[in-house]
Amino acid sequence: MLVIFSLFLGEHSYGLVGALLAVPILSAIQVLFMYFYRKTWKDPARRVESGPIKPPLATTRS
Repeated sequence: MLVIFSLFLGEHSYGLVGALLAVPILSAIQVLFMYFYRKTWKDPARRVESGPIKPPLATTRS
């Protein structure tokens, strides 16, 4: 559905060149969107938790 919409929009805006470039540009935007979507909402293991900084454990030197 997005491919057909991008083809119509690209052709309407920039003619044949726009129609030819519409699908690669759409796929690049889709890849970026999915990357940031997964990074933000789907991958909680990589999130940096805010809060107080924990001091390092005290070690004894002998």
